[in-house]
Amino acid sequence: MACGLSVARAELPGDTGPLFIGSFRDMTELKAAQKAETAMLRSLATIGESAAVLAHEIKNPITAVNVALRAVADRLGEDQKAVLEDLVARMKHLEHLMRRTLSFSRPLQLRLVELDAGRLLRAVLENLQVPIRQSSSDVRVEVEGEVQLLADPNLLTEVFSNLVSNALEAKKGAAKILLSAERAGEDAVLLAVDDDGPGIPADQRDSVFKPFVTSKSDGTGLGLPICRKIVEEHGGTIRVEESRLGGVRFAIRLPSPP
Repeated sequence: MACGLSVARAELPGDTGPLFIGSFRDMTELKAAQKAETAMLRSLATIGESAAVLAHEIKNPITAVNVALRAVADRLGEDQKAVLEDLVARMKHLEHLMRRTLSFSRPLQLRLVELDAGRLLRAVLENLQVPIRQSSSDVRVEVEGEVQLLADPNLLTEVFSNLVSNALEAKKGAAKILLSAERAGEDAVLLAVDDDGPGIPADQRDSVFKPFVTSKSDGTGLGLPICRKIVEEHGGTIRVEESRLGGVRFAIRLPSPP
């Protein structure tokens, strides 16, 4: 049995010398736990690689079938055409799911540059002007002071675009959304997306980052897991909280540039 020994020195009144008190801790259980964790991580990595290969193999025939169905649908009557169009829509959703699965399973390659947080958030809103206008939503950016980031601009844009799009869809009408950035101490930056939508119950907040969990009929359930993956690859954290606007708040904490 493998054991660890720690020794403490103590002196007792009237004693002529120090008393050594030894405490032994069984290391067998710790080593077994470490071995099990290593095996689990190795299995998860293998599953991820297999899923990526499987998704790639499935995606190509799905695309081919989708094209063929569209060609056939143009030659059919209205009733048959409606059935095929529904099938085409289902195939497109499956293809989209495969693409997102590939994106989720692939390792990220960060291209880190120093960014201005306010400029990044305003660029996100500029890219989403069409759905924002269509829903008559009020979306704003607030930045306290000068907030700099060391991050991959494309990947962080994907994160905030996803969060804002989710907020627009959740409200199903004119939404109020606030994107904010501020320094959080000397070594961190806090970025957040607040909305006035229906929110997320406290007992469901941990599950929103699990793959394939979604409340949307046409959702993949991979948007938020990908967001968390991107944030964690940057050395940060993402949390779901109650928003001061009445809906949900996604709070992202990232390390600030050295």
